[in-house]
Amino acid sequence: MEKFDVFDCSNVFIASFFTDDRGCAHCNREHTLIYILSGELEINDGGKKTILHSRDCAFMRRDNRMWLQKRASENKPYRSVVMKFSREFLKNFYHNINQRELPSDSKREKVSLMKFPSNRLDLRSLFESLVPYFDAGVQPDEDILKMKMNEGMRAILKTDVNLYASLFFFF
Repeated sequence: MEKFDVFDCSNVFIASFFTDDRGCAHCNREHTLIYILSGELEINDGGKKTILHSRDCAFMRRDNRMWLQKRASENKPYRSVVMKFSREFLKNFYHNINQRELPSDSKREKVSLMKFPSNRLDLRSLFESLVPYFDAGVQPDEDILKMKMNEGMRAILKTDVNLYASLFFFF
């Protein structure tokens, strides 16, 4: 028997369970940051296969089609936390950032998926701090959601200078 549970907080982050394997075609309409809590996520992106395991995190650029295969493992459900960054959020973030912090040599990448190094304590701390809300079925207040989204954005920007150009390309 499959259990499917999605907790959507103002379309800011989504956490989900799957007790059985599940595959789906996926097209990100927004830039997305995904963190695997348990299980495994196989992503096929234009013939390139990437597998995310527990505590792995990846950035998915918007407007790309991927095939996602979500798998439970070792008596643990597939469980992930996802942050989606809308254009409105990105525009607000961009206008509030110190413009002197923006790198002048950032180039817009064509890469649609970027797996982050697994030793990123900032990402682990960010996503695992959201889990208690999901477990309790309680939506955090808007100030906490905004703070977490800003934290996620800073973690993305810390990863690769070229992500500035991809994230803040609003056309």
